[in-house]
Amino acid sequence: MAFKTRLGGRSLEEEIAVLKIDEVKEGLRHDPFNSDLMSVIQDWIRLQGQNGSSEMTEAEMSEFRKRIEKDFALRQVIAAPFSEDNWNTLGRFQFDFFQPESLFASDPYYQNAVVYSGLKDRALYGYLGKKAHQLRILEDVLTQEDHPDILPWKDYARSFDRSGLVNCPFLRAYLLLEQFCAANSGRGYCAEEDLASFAPQLKVAQADQNCEYINGLSPEELAFQPVEVDLSYDHQAHWPAVE
Repeated sequence: MAFKTRLGGRSLEEEIAVLKIDEVKEGLRHDPFNSDLMSVIQDWIRLQGQNGSSEMTEAEMSEFRKRIEKDFALRQVIAAPFSEDNWNTLGRFQFDFFQPESLFASDPYYQNAVVYSGLKDRALYGYLGKKAHQLRILEDVLTQEDHPDILPWKDYARSFDRSGLVNCPFLRAYLLLEQFCAANSGRGYCAEEDLASFAPQLKVAQADQNCEYINGLSPEELAFQPVEVDLSYDHQAHWPAVE
């Protein structure tokens, strides 16, 4: 707080981001997976937008920030590939509004987040929430008025593989969470009030005949397995985005 007062409202970390940005960039060039340096870069970008000190427009700055965050999210997974948070963060960047099918492009990343999680109940609960959110988006699309941007979404919402992309993965995750809760005496995300919001989607998934095979799986067969994701990375090719 003392530094913030003396620096006109900026924290010491933010002051470093402003005064030492060239050194930080050079450091990141030689140590491209250093999470501390990436954090300083992100502080600097945020300050550029807040202070109006960038030559970019607001839209350009937003796109620039998103590009950097996606780049850094990939670096974080490469540096720490067994982190649930890193996989979830990188997964969120796989979505592209102009490609409706990309709504499910995050699934391998979210599945890996569950596999590498330390708290399985929290990870599975989060996965169920993501599946419910994906379905809600597509259901909401069908209620919107027609216009050029929404028509591809409506076409996709009417024809996507609901069993393979939503119902079956949802049912698998729910059964895994039930197993966890039974083995841990109901501790964690196991209370009725925690699971109540998923009841309608669970009912639909259980009624989906394409997902009946899941009920006959052993605990070992039911468990999520790691999904191979291309993590090849050339930091020199990505670096210009940070200049």
